[in-house]
Amino acid sequence: MNPLDLVLCGAAQSAYSAPATFIAGGDVHALVTEHDDMTIVAFRGTVPTSWDDWFRDFAAWPYRIAEHPRLGMCHEGFLRGAVDILPQLTGVLSAAKPFAITGHSLGGALAIAA
Repeated sequence: MNPLDLVLCGAAQSAYSAPATFIAGGDVHALVTEHDDMTIVAFRGTVPTSWDDWFRDFAAWPYRIAEHPRLGMCHEGFLRGAVDILPQLTGVLSAAKPFAITGHSLGGALAIAA
């Protein structure tokens, strides 16, 4: 396994227990960390005891979002969560510095949508 993969997996795991750097919509939690010269954004996955997380998971009927025509058909809950938190993330991400976005379960879907 690539050493960076281990770092990203560790960040995704840490997103469950470390205090979130950003929270949006009540249930979208993002942890921002640094590794070497890279910014890592890790989205927390579904917490089994969180009704908000389960409702986001089950908001599964995809539809085209007019504001994001390049994304096409998307999971409504995942896309809405990513859109809600992106304004906060844009303040810490830069095109001049490498970054990676990761997550597990619900967090992985949010990472893809973001």
